[in-house]
Amino acid sequence: MNKILNISTTQSNLRELQPEMGGLLGGNEVFHLEDITEVSQTFVNDSNIKNGHVCISTLHTTTTILVNEIHEPMLMLDLYRKIESMTPNTLPDYYHNSKYRTKNLEVCNKHCDTNGAAHLKAMMVGQSHLTLPIIKGKILLGKWQRIAFIDFDGPQERKVMLTIIG
Repeated sequence: MNKILNISTTQSNLRELQPEMGGLLGGNEVFHLEDITEVSQTFVNDSNIKNGHVCISTLHTTTTILVNEIHEPMLMLDLYRKIESMTPNTLPDYYHNSKYRTKNLEVCNKHCDTNGAAHLKAMMVGQSHLTLPIIKGKILLGKWQRIAFIDFDGPQERKVMLTIIG
């Protein structure tokens, strides 16, 4: 059983997570976090599968899926700041963005071929898919764990595939 989630991302929704965070941000952040826990659990509920697995896959190379304590806004700010310090969007010399690149080139919107930092961030933070157990009709998560989709290259229209096996 499969379902596609369509997610419209913004450039950044960090300020929406906690208003007090605004003073800690510079304004050029590219980090959109979407909690997809409830929609994933609803999909499991609708499937009537009691025991099995749900696989959650992002269909984009500049996004990631992860499980963590995403409802603690300061932790998400720490994540953003750490990943930005390692792969800043402003670094001018990503080879992915350079004239030397010859593979997988497209003529498209402003995001194409100038998003080396977003690719690296997605690779370092999470994964393109994860599989979680379904036990007695519920996705097995710890007390504070939530399922997050993060876009490092928004705003864009994104897709996440949910697949249930059971």
